Amino acid sequence: MRLGPEFALTAIVTAGVGVGMVRMGLRKRLLEARADSRRCPSCGQIVKARHCPRCSRS
Repeated sequence: MRLGPEFALTAIVTAGVGVGMVRMGLRKRLLEARADSRRCPSCGQIVKARHCPRCSRS
């Protein structure tokens, strides 16, 4: 099965529109970039896994 140039053009245009919409959302502050680190709501320590190492100690 061979895909024609119309499919390639459609894929490129669709990807470009998607990237443009994300950039506009970020610029207008309708979207925000995901934070790399999270903080524990109890102690405020940076949590890299699902559980806080300080609060989950028994």
